[in-house]
Amino acid sequence: MSDGKLNLKDQVRSCILTVGGLLKEELSDPRFEFGFRFLYPNAQGRLILAVQPKGKNDYVELSVGTPLGQPHREKFIALPDSDKRAFVKNLSKFLFESELEFSYEFSQHYTIVLIDKLFVEDDRVSLHRFYGSVRKMHGKTMSLIIFVQEFFSDEFNSIDFSIK
Repeated sequence: MSDGKLNLKDQVRSCILTVGGLLKEELSDPRFEFGFRFLYPNAQGRLILAVQPKGKNDYVELSVGTPLGQPHREKFIALPDSDKRAFVKNLSKFLFESELEFSYEFSQHYTIVLIDKLFVEDDRVSLHRFYGSVRKMHGKTMSLIIFVQEFFSDEFNSIDFSIK
């Protein structure tokens, strides 16, 4: 920092605050060089994680998890296996369209995670790219919530996957 440039951790913190994120917690985890939890776009927003994994100096990872709520979890568990597979297939198609990395787990935590990597160039993270990533993750998370709510609504027919 002798040349006046912010280190990567300080840059990410600055990006969070500049885009309107509400910093909730600085993480202390041996898996990360550094990490932050923040809410976006405001105090009622989604909790997003920004981390630099240990030994990965070329990117910062943003992720947001969306657990199935208890009513949706119970409905998922009650589905026949064929409908569970159909749900996961349709969810996967939806997630592939998000242009984000993702993971999901429906055996214990029933959580869907969206992930984006921001690559470091010239020892910097682009504020423009950071903002775009956070906005995209927030929008796709809201769309994901609607997807899940529509699937498990009373108007949903799991036989033909249509909303009535």
